[in-house]
Amino acid sequence: SIDMQKPPKGWKAVAVNISSGYEDELVGMVSHKILGARSVPGGCGESTVELFVETDADMAALAASVSDALHRLGFDPGKNRPVVFTVPDGNWVENYQKSLRPFPAGDRFLIHPGEERPDRGGDRIPIRLVPGRAFGTGEHATTRLCLAALERTVRTGSRWLDVGCGSGILAVAAAGLGAGAVTAVDNDPEAVEICREVVTANGAAGTVQVREGSLERIENSVYDGVVANIHAPFLLEHAMELAGLLRTGGVLICTGFLTSELPEITGILEDSGLLVRASGQDGEWAMIQAAG
Repeated sequence: SIDMQKPPKGWKAVAVNISSGYEDELVGMVSHKILGARSVPGGCGESTVELFVETDADMAALAASVSDALHRLGFDPGKNRPVVFTVPDGNWVENYQKSLRPFPAGDRFLIHPGEERPDRGGDRIPIRLVPGRAFGTGEHATTRLCLAALERTVRTGSRWLDVGCGSGILAVAAAGLGAGAVTAVDNDPEAVEICREVVTANGAAGTVQVREGSLERIENSVYDGVVANIHAPFLLEHAMELAGLLRTGGVLICTGFLTSELPEITGILEDSGLLVRASGQDGEWAMIQAAG
């Protein structure tokens, strides 16, 4: 999650009180809709999570998503009601992201979330993000889980699909690991724009094709691997379609759901004809690796 020391000026925000320890989970569940977030410790075992967006329309959509996330986390959205507000003018988030230093992810990657140019030396594969844009900095637990799974499964020349690509980290990672072709899809136009910027910034435009939309954009395609860092309702609704995108022996990596949702997700994947080969967790977040 993104931790800010003060609110950005001129942007909109949604604030909600939540039990301490759930801040990262909440931020992760809405990370595809925000430009940044911060957590302010409070009393009685609670914290205030502030989530920042750019427009009134974004703020209204985010408030609805926060209410849904609270329900999924077991909170009463009526009691933990989101509050919306506006902060003064400025560009603090961009300045914040520019200041971020590179950090390792998995065994083979080094994420560059700020303006510092990636060092092509060393043993780690650099992934450069675009400062000042939405969709996080690559620090979330689900991103780490996916990167580690990709390291184990991507083979040279293989074809991969990234569903709900967001910032494009996972698509770029698959390309960096040797995938011959990667398709990245997201139904959010801003995510698609940002993903294309990140793909270009990492010199992966020749390998990664970015499309706006979801599974309907990739009908009649078969992949060696599919990675889906996306929320549980999508996986539950589209498990059969995801399974149908895998060649025989292909790999599905999915996360974006909580450990409490792991049995339900496992069951729906198995009902779709997949063989669950491994699962993992990072804090409250879970990951499944299944084979077609």
